[in-house]
Amino acid sequence: MNSFYFAWRSLFRQPVRAALAIAGVAAIGALLFDMLLLSQGMLISFRDLLDDVGFDIRIMATASTPISGPRMADAAATRLGNAVDLPAHPAIRRSPANQLHDDSDLGAAPVVTHVGPLSPAEVNQALTTGATAAQGLRDRGLISGT
Repeated sequence: MNSFYFAWRSLFRQPVRAALAIAGVAAIGALLFDMLLLSQGMLISFRDLLDDVGFDIRIMATASTPISGPRMADAAATRLGNAVDLPAHPAIRRSPANQLHDDSDLGAAPVVTHVGPLSPAEVNQALTTGATAAQGLRDRGLISGT
């Protein structure tokens, strides 16, 4: 007696059981197909959302404990923000941080309060300086990204 004959005989001896098994397999197949379509739709929708709205660069700590992670990320973001700079430029106004907010962690460090018009060359110079600083942090393993 081969297995195909046994399956064929069981199909007709217990028709309700066979129908439930076939319905179950069909339902599982339909659900898997539905999940596949849903995941593809979500990927396409998220890609369209990023293309329409844009995205920011997120700086996150790497290989750190949960307690030290945010401070490390904040420090990296502060260093990168300070690196994108044109020192002593007349269109950029700065004030000590503790004069703007008494509880500032930056103390008397100067923070930018106003940026006037800049030429494209000046913008490029500031961004290049920031990119060099970011690459230095990346080379040291403090930040990651592409």
